[in-house]
Amino acid sequence: MATAKKLSNVDDSESCASCSNKYNRIRHSFCLCKHCSTPLCMDCMKEHHEEVLQDLAQIPHEYNELKELLQKKQKMIAYINELLETQKKIILDIEKAKEDAQSYVLKIDSDLRTLGIEIEGLTKQSIVQSMKMSNLMTELKSIEQLINIYQAIRTEKLLKIKPGFSIDFDCPPVVSEDVPQSLPIETIKLPLTNSKELSSEISSLNALQQPDTLQDFVCQVQQIDSSHNHNDDSNRKYENTKTTYTINRMASDGKNVMYTSYYDEGSDLITYRCMNSVDRYKHWKQSRIDDMIWWNNIAKFICATKDGNYAVDSIKEMFKITCIIRGKCSYCRVAANADNLFIWINRTENKFYGVEVYSNQFECIRPIDFNRRPVEYFIRNIVSFCVTDNLVASICTRMQNYRETFLVTFCDFQMNKLNSIALGECDGFIEIRTDGKDRFFITTGRRRFYIIHSNGKKQIINLNSDGDCIAILHNGRVAISKQRKSMEIITY
Repeated sequence: MATAKKLSNVDDSESCASCSNKYNRIRHSFCLCKHCSTPLCMDCMKEHHEEVLQDLAQIPHEYNELKELLQKKQKMIAYINELLETQKKIILDIEKAKEDAQSYVLKIDSDLRTLGIEIEGLTKQSIVQSMKMSNLMTELKSIEQLINIYQAIRTEKLLKIKPGFSIDFDCPPVVSEDVPQSLPIETIKLPLTNSKELSSEISSLNALQQPDTLQDFVCQVQQIDSSHNHNDDSNRKYENTKTTYTINRMASDGKNVMYTSYYDEGSDLITYRCMNSVDRYKHWKQSRIDDMIWWNNIAKFICATKDGNYAVDSIKEMFKITCIIRGKCSYCRVAANADNLFIWINRTENKFYGVEVYSNQFECIRPIDFNRRPVEYFIRNIVSFCVTDNLVASICTRMQNYRETFLVTFCDFQMNKLNSIALGECDGFIEIRTDGKDRFFITTGRRRFYIIHSNGKKQIINLNSDGDCIAILHNGRVAISKQRKSMEIITY
């Protein structure tokens, strides 16, 4: 824990480092932390002491988390043993079939040799024996019939595409000294299911069809800001909630909100905002969070960074942070439905660009590699995406006549395009989220907020302030913010 050393006299004291960096104020330091040699005032020393205690308590939790994860990974060994047992049974069945076939052929060969000896003896005799000739001919016909009906009947229950299977037990260097890295993840590569089978359960979409050219897309965008959009804010409830720190990205577990704050100097912050209480924060000592979601399947927040993906849990006064997926990338966005985690990523190590689908054990069960298929416009210019149990919704942007415009595209789980909707202009970072009930919420970086459905129905909501990030709350509410110390909560 943090212990303080009181400064010898007031003249030797320095300004409190925490006040200067975090609160933009100047206070004389009261003491010097013995562990990090940081001058602190009395209030900041207490705060610093609590942070150190929280970091210390994080260590056994990380240990237990990794121990539990290791036990789950060890189940893979049992699966390998099952494969080996299946291999042995197949080999035994093949060996038995081989022995039966050899016995059958040897018996026919023996009977045929016996007949050959009798035929040779008959031909040497000078007396023709009609009865014996008839018997030999009958036996020859019988052997001929046995030879003709003998054939190898092959039964196959194999995949048409050779499956790939790999287990990676390498141990790359730890990226962060603060958070233990996750264990290597087993990857089972499976052949992709026919996209028609997956999309057959998705209802047809009646929105605007995808334009054949970008010029058509521009024309749609120019027409979209017309009066056919439904906009009724007369009975809508607005609420403005103050926060302690600036909101740059955020997500919600339905009741409360977790958000991250960017700082040019020093570490970023993650803060758990209890709606009826104070903000609890922790220094984020990993690389900057580019995207953040809540995954109800594991009841944890998922944070995407350029150095890996992290699961974050807020329990009482503590944050539990676990690195679940390692790997450097130049771009990463995350989304989740009831069963799976989807990561849209451009990896710098193996040059993979596509979508990786993970189970709730964080095992990659299906990669979709965009490098092996024609890349469409909505894939090249992806900004944000989300998923439901039926489809994937993504946003792409482009500049046209000095205006940034955007397009929403719906896909099946093979990333085959189903439909597109052009929605007009945007400003800076925009985001799409869903409540899982065929409602999609989109910020534009401005005071315009969209609620759309996969059938093309859409609604425009006028905000009191600009918005570029979203958190979906319970009871038909959504929180919106943009680089400020407050969030606007509206009822939809």
